Amino acid sequence: MSTTFTRLVIVTPFHQIDFFQWYEALLKNQIKLNISVYPIIITNLHIKKPLTDPYWNQIREADAVLVYVTRVDKSENWWELPKFIKQFMKPEAKMLVQTDDEFQWLWNKDYTFWGSGMPNPKFISPEQFFKDTNILEIPDMHISVTENPLFKPYTMKPVVQLLLPQLIRYQPERYTLIDGRPNIAMMRHYAAGSNFMKTIDNVIKPNNLPVSLFNWYGNKSGVEYCKSLNLPVGSRSYGKLPLKSYEDLLWQTCSIGIDDPIGYIGWSRFVMECAIAYIPCIGSTDAAKMLFPELYTMPQDYVKQIELIQKLQNDKDFYTKVAEAGHKRCMDELSTENLCTRLIKIFNDLGVQHTWTLEGLFVDFLHNHFNTPIPSKPNGSEGKVFDQISKRIINGNQWDVLYGKWKPFLDNQELYNECRKKVMDRNT
Repeated sequence: MSTTFTRLVIVTPFHQIDFFQWYEALLKNQIKLNISVYPIIITNLHIKKPLTDPYWNQIREADAVLVYVTRVDKSENWWELPKFIKQFMKPEAKMLVQTDDEFQWLWNKDYTFWGSGMPNPKFISPEQFFKDTNILEIPDMHISVTENPLFKPYTMKPVVQLLLPQLIRYQPERYTLIDGRPNIAMMRHYAAGSNFMKTIDNVIKPNNLPVSLFNWYGNKSGVEYCKSLNLPVGSRSYGKLPLKSYEDLLWQTCSIGIDDPIGYIGWSRFVMECAIAYIPCIGSTDAAKMLFPELYTMPQDYVKQIELIQKLQNDKDFYTKVAEAGHKRCMDELSTENLCTRLIKIFNDLGVQHTWTLEGLFVDFLHNHFNTPIPSKPNGSEGKVFDQISKRIINGNQWDVLYGKWKPFLDNQELYNECRKKVMDRNT
């Protein structure tokens, strides 16, 4: 009996699909997971397309749909993306929804990002918002990066914790446990109302600890900014940096992290980044509890945080044990393959159907790109070719991710011709 595949469509409002970790991760694991992944970008411009437009066919033919909801275009009622997508889905298809900020702005008007202001001022309360929109009842299940998202009590649909496959963007193998890093690392998170000043005033300054401030939002950097905060000698502040430069700097200069932000209720990628770089991170976030349970504190427990800093500084064996354990937990909990496997298991447990053979998927691929050839595969990571289908330059490794599953047909001219004939028969 031939293997059957699930046709999985990933819907995001990002203007470039490669920006989304789930697409990148699932694309690399699709053969192993018996899925075929298709991206759909939904922006204000796309929503204006007629409902009969072929652009929506991918959703119509999907067995499973993952919708990532976030406010990119700042459009009105942006949270209704799942409702918009649902109208195209066949009745037996299943939908999972992941909401980027998890509606936290309904509880805290300052919980916005990118300087966007209050997303939805006309709703008075979360109860009224969810009652009026019914948005939480659209998908078959919600997935959340936090353990207990605030919206969970307001829906009858199941809510499960599932982290984003963040490690696909990083290179953990670059980092080892090293000595001699002088600074304490802190992060100003993306929420506009988030700040770290209470930690600075109650932990950093009283103990004269040099600190490296990393700013996800804005560009508060340089010596003058450090002087304006009256930080200890040796402190540094950095604006938003390229990912690799930031992670290298974190690893090279910081020995301990602190993550106890005011006005931020997310999981905290910053703690994960510390764990990647073998930096023990003290904090009150979900990530600190998961990756560094030995260093978890209640919010604003500055006495406990100071005690933990001193223990890490004075007990080398404890420091090494915590740093190595945090790194290992990070590699285990955020394993790209494990997270992808968990996501597909969630879909399977919901009863998603496996309706496609590999040949059927290839025929459909040819139908959608009949006049656009698959490029010849370049040599390894060094060779380059322009791919007319994805409209970008790709190397051999990227070719494998995009087109490797079609090799049985590309390497067999007779089989390839049979598939093209099926496409032409479909078109007549």
